[in-house]
Amino acid sequence: MPSIPHTGTKGELPWYHPASQAQPAHSFPVNGGRPVRAFPRGSSQANTAALPEPACSRRPALSDGGVRCRFSCSSHFFLDATIYTTQKRNLQALFSPDATKKAESAIDKCAILYKNNAQGRDTVFAIDRDYVKSALPARDPAGHKGTFGKVCLLGGSVGYTGAPVLCARGAVRGGCGLVFLGVPQEVWPIAAVKCDEAMPFPLPSAEGRLSLDAEAELRCRAAGCDVLAIGCGMGRGDETDALTRRLLTMELPLVLDADGINALSGHIDELSCRRGLVTVLTPHDGELARIGGDMAAPRESAASDFAVRHGVYLVRKGRRTVVAAPDGRLAVNTTGNNGMAKGGSGDVLTGLLASLLAQGTEPFAACCAAVWLHGRAGDLAAADKGRRGMTPVDMIEKLPYALKEVE
Repeated sequence: MPSIPHTGTKGELPWYHPASQAQPAHSFPVNGGRPVRAFPRGSSQANTAALPEPACSRRPALSDGGVRCRFSCSSHFFLDATIYTTQKRNLQALFSPDATKKAESAIDKCAILYKNNAQGRDTVFAIDRDYVKSALPARDPAGHKGTFGKVCLLGGSVGYTGAPVLCARGAVRGGCGLVFLGVPQEVWPIAAVKCDEAMPFPLPSAEGRLSLDAEAELRCRAAGCDVLAIGCGMGRGDETDALTRRLLTMELPLVLDADGINALSGHIDELSCRRGLVTVLTPHDGELARIGGDMAAPRESAASDFAVRHGVYLVRKGRRTVVAAPDGRLAVNTTGNNGMAKGGSGDVLTGLLASLLAQGTEPFAACCAAVWLHGRAGDLAAADKGRRGMTPVDMIEKLPYALKEVE
């Protein structure tokens, strides 16, 4: 079997003409027997002018063997994609003529960077270091703590005192100027001892969870902030769930995680009041199922459908986290490892995402940058301490180094 040549310039993504009749370098049946035509990057079939610019704001860079494919699905639909992998043996498996199953698996594991069809265009791209570097706003040399945003976090309950603290630390490490943390009054002494940079404040509670009596004070405090994030370790209860839903009417950007998402179970229509406002949901699959996500459909399309239908930014956590925007933009993360599969990792992500939003990052870019940085910090922690023994605290400690790579 011929090897896959690596040609072209790093950072350049050639877009191949979908109507090209050139003989593909390799061909094999996937997707129900329909053919896939594939060409090596930099081959003579390249035609950068024949296709319109992709809907994404930039062309992702490829640093290793990549190939351009056309998936002929029907006479009305085709999918042009660049398959990317850093392992050349995967590319060779992809094009082995007697290994259709391996090819299908490799396609599933690779990131699809561009999709074009006759009914409309979606952008599906891999989140890489270069994208994150371009997405983050410049840091004002003359800035002060008020310049870099204010985040208000709401969470915690008796028995779940660590989650809101991890969230607050993630926000601080993400570069936010001021981080406020609202917790039940029973939890406040613990949070106050654990937080050095973030500022915890006690709120009215009932049975160890936030109560509806906390609403007035919380609205007052959050009004002076740039972002509100709800849910980390908050627990479930009638009053706590009702408090989350009442706060949906606040007009500042909102991030919902964990029990902030669970509070929408059976009440997902209440999200309609936030159309036109920035709303980010960060569910794992179990939480997404509780609020009506389609668990039978492919991860990417189900995430996109949910985001468009409800007018939210959806961060579907898991291996190769998916980020979907209400306007149809779609991205897949490329960092992270199974050492991050521990309680508290998602709380760190919520704080980091809220921090980037508070600093003025465009919402979709903030989601993409947050998941990449979160995963990169996890990769650095795994390299240092190993996947089995690393913890969310180790990830927080590695966040500055992940950020340094893109600054």
